[in-house]
Amino acid sequence: ILAGTSSGAAISAARKAAPKAPEGSNFVVVLPDRGDRYFSKHIYA
Repeated sequence: ILAGTSSGAAISAARKAAPKAPEGSNFVVVLPDRGDRYFSKHIYA
C-alpha cells in the first residue's frame, strides 16, 4: 500500500479508537491520499 502521511494519521486515529469500541466491532479506515507525491522528498528510502 502506497499511502501518504494523512493516511497514517487516519490509521493512528482508528487504532486509538479501537480499544474503546465494543468487542467484535469492525473498523473501516479510508486512506485519504496517495504517497506518490512524496517520492521526491525521499521519505520512503
